[in-house]
Amino acid sequence: MCCTTAKWKREEVPDHKFDFVNVKDFYNGSIVRRFSYMFLFAVIIKNILVYTADLWTVFLLFTSEAWANNIKARKDINIEIAKWIFFVSIVCSFLLLLWELRKAVRVVKSRDIAYAYTCTGAYRFYSVRSYSHYCLFSQINNSRKKTDRVAFFCYFTLKGWKRFLLAEAPRQVVNGLALATIYINKGRFNITHFYETGDTLQARITFALMTFTFCIWAISAMLLAFAGILYIPLLCQIRGNLKEYVCHKIDKRLAQLLRNKSRKRI
Repeated sequence: MCCTTAKWKREEVPDHKFDFVNVKDFYNGSIVRRFSYMFLFAVIIKNILVYTADLWTVFLLFTSEAWANNIKARKDINIEIAKWIFFVSIVCSFLLLLWELRKAVRVVKSRDIAYAYTCTGAYRFYSVRSYSHYCLFSQINNSRKKTDRVAFFCYFTLKGWKRFLLAEAPRQVVNGLALATIYINKGRFNITHFYETGDTLQARITFALMTFTFCIWAISAMLLAFAGILYIPLLCQIRGNLKEYVCHKIDKRLAQLLRNKSRKRI
């Protein structure tokens, strides 16, 4: 079954561009939709906080002992090596951000709806720019079969593997070892050790940021592992490129939505 040819083929549809679609037709003023729109902003704020934490960490790496004191809790970690692991990882994080922004700019210029949906930067740009754009994306997202839901989940989760491995994993392993030493005492987890991590406010802020970024990374690791497991049987079912399959499904869903809107006008 995995070796047979796919029964679908993705073809670009010229009409499926924002130039030819009135996004105001997809406006949805429901409370649920507005709440989900607010959640989008919460995710954006979370990402900003993560990058802010990265900048703060870079600042502390070379100007303060607060970061080093937290890492020193783990005696088998070489401070100098850990410092450069963090620095290189954070640089990779911002380089990947620039690459993603460059890609988002190209997608936005193309005006292609399917590509905008699959590009996180373009998706957020259009959604923040206009609530109606977000409603269009949400309606594309609404009606999907179980296989399509799995495909979308796998695609959007696995597409972040570069950031996970290059920008996050190395430093979060160091973070995790240090946090385990601080939080776990004599085999027992004790959250109150947070208040014993330093005598200064700067030291406590540093430790809080270490904990925050590690928790975000741990959740990402679990989601990535789950998506990887699901991807194997999914590949046998779609028998083709995952991104092309997702774009194909978006085009089909958008065509259906446009037909429905056309019938309502008649």
